Amino acid sequence: MSEWRLQFRGTLFPIRAGEVTLGRSGYASIVVNNPLTSREHALVRLSGDTLELVDLGSKNGTFVNTTRVTSAIALNDGDRIKIGTDVIDVIRTSAQDPTQLRAPTQPGRTIDARLDEGETDTTVHQKRSIDLAERLVEATRSTAEHAAIARSVVEIVNDFLGDTPSHLLEPTDRQRILGLVAVLGEWKLGHEMDEWRRGIGSRLSQSGRG
Repeated sequence: MSEWRLQFRGTLFPIRAGEVTLGRSGYASIVVNNPLTSREHALVRLSGDTLELVDLGSKNGTFVNTTRVTSAIALNDGDRIKIGTDVIDVIRTSAQDPTQLRAPTQPGRTIDARLDEGETDTTVHQKRSIDLAERLVEATRSTAEHAAIARSVVEIVNDFLGDTPSHLLEPTDRQRILGLVAVLGEWKLGHEMDEWRRGIGSRLSQSGRG
């Protein structure tokens, strides 16, 4: 007897029935926290013994190996689903082989050693989003990339602050976000960006005083 699984960031998600949604939304079965990912990006479903992938009209597309998905596509053992910069591996394994089984995890969650130290899985995802924003900024090599990278950073910061009440912000997170805001200011992207930066700066300053 075999079983389909998806492996994402070190976690194996068994696929037994129904549909598994992939996306940036916190309600997705597997949360893919990436600025190139739509909130509801794609879904994987089990049809009989066949595993299928369907793109949900995502803005940046879903790829299997190097092929962009334009309609329902059957998945095979060893395929790689690519969403933005993230990769999800497709695995077909014996359900009776204990060497290939892992403790079940909640859909949309990721195992991390920091969980044992008191951090929630949501906190880990949030911290990774700040990590991603910083990496995007650090990887920028030309002014031609500034506008696109800035849009991604704005979306990440807005999502992070939308999920985290101001009074619960950690000082280190506040400083990291202010650092990102400062970099976007140096890029001189116009009035709309300046307004956003001032709003974020005011909010973080108020939470810092609290």
